[in-house]
Amino acid sequence: KICKIFHVRDSKSFDTAKKFVTENLIYGFDLALTLKPDNFKIKSQKNVLINLRPYSKIESFIKILESNLKSNNIIGVALSHEDAEILEFYKSRLNISDIVLIHDLKEAGLLWENALKCFGMRLHFGILSQIFGVPCALMPYDLKVESFAEDSKIPLIKSKFVNPELPSKIPVNYLTDICKIIKAL
Repeated sequence: KICKIFHVRDSKSFDTAKKFVTENLIYGFDLALTLKPDNFKIKSQKNVLINLRPYSKIESFIKILESNLKSNNIIGVALSHEDAEILEFYKSRLNISDIVLIHDLKEAGLLWENALKCFGMRLHFGILSQIFGVPCALMPYDLKVESFAEDSKIPLIKSKFVNPELPSKIPVNYLTDICKIIKAL
C-alpha cells in the first residue's frame, strides 16, 4: 500500500471514495480549519470582501453580484495571480476599490479584521471566512466548493443572490478528525 490513510473533506467525496477505498477512509473537514490566527480581533467591519477565479460561467455570478452589491468598500481578495487578473477585469463593474493578493494567514487576518461579509468562489476563501468568523456566501464553480458549503451550512449563490447573515461555525468534529488521522498513521 502506498497510502496509509485516505482523508476526504466532504460528504460527496466520501460517498464516491467508498466505491474504491475499503480501508482507512476518513471523512473529515478540511484540515486548514485547524489554523489559528495570532492576535486576531474584528475591528471596523466595514468592508465587503469578494473573491473571484477564472471560470467559464463566471458572468452569471458577476451579474448577480453587480445587481445586488451596493457598497463603496468592496475589496477584491486574490488567492492567486489568476484571481487578481479576473478581479482587475471586473473591478469597475463591481465597484471594487482595491485588490489584494494574500500570501499567508497574517495577511488574510488584516483583511478579514475589517470585513462585514464575504462573497467568494474559492474553497479556501470560504475556509478563511470560517476561521475568522465573518459571514460568507460562496459561489460554487466546483463540486468541492458546493459540498464544503453544504456540509458547513454556508449559503450558496447559484441563480440568485444570498446575503449571509451570520458567520458559519467551524464544525465541532474537526479536531476529532485530526486525531483519527494521527491514529491511522
